[in-house]
Amino acid sequence: GGSLKLPDPGSGVVPDCTYQAASVAGDKEREERDLASRKVIEWIQTWRPVIMMSIPGADSNIHKLPAGAPTPDDLARVAEDMVKIINSDPATELYRTNAVDDLGEGITSARKETSEASTALLSEVSSRQAYSDSCLNANNVLIPGTEVIRSLFGRTSPEYKQFIARADSKEEETTDNESTTREG
Repeated sequence: GGSLKLPDPGSGVVPDCTYQAASVAGDKEREERDLASRKVIEWIQTWRPVIMMSIPGADSNIHKLPAGAPTPDDLARVAEDMVKIINSDPATELYRTNAVDDLGEGITSARKETSEASTALLSEVSSRQAYSDSCLNANNVLIPGTEVIRSLFGRTSPEYKQFIARADSKEEETTDNESTTREG
């Protein structure tokens, strides 16, 4: 039995498991970003109507969430507008502490998770490119090598067939511009 030998880190060859690990980490970071953003959205949806009811005209001082999927920056901008109003207007005194405590570190957390998700995405892209490059390098060796085996032993030989992954090799057998199978 053989053991798996990983390539040297500086060789430019990246095993598939590195790309998979980067992809899994990226998925995890995106989930954490989405969860942190959802918490801020829920806070906005809970407290915005309260502010609107207690402060006439407050709507003109709070950014609107864009339709569709707001970015974490959009969420932070709206939440910061709301916190500013909650902390400064006397009409919010009854619920000020509850609202601010309810938000907690939501804005900071959403920004942190967005930053981590962006970093993970860059790592994933880099790993995907390295994996693609290593596959290309392998193909640059395997394809000509397979052609040499085919030229030496023929398309129907067991030596050649072990290098090709085709369910049906009848198409290969019909081509006659090939050397004949060696006997042996």
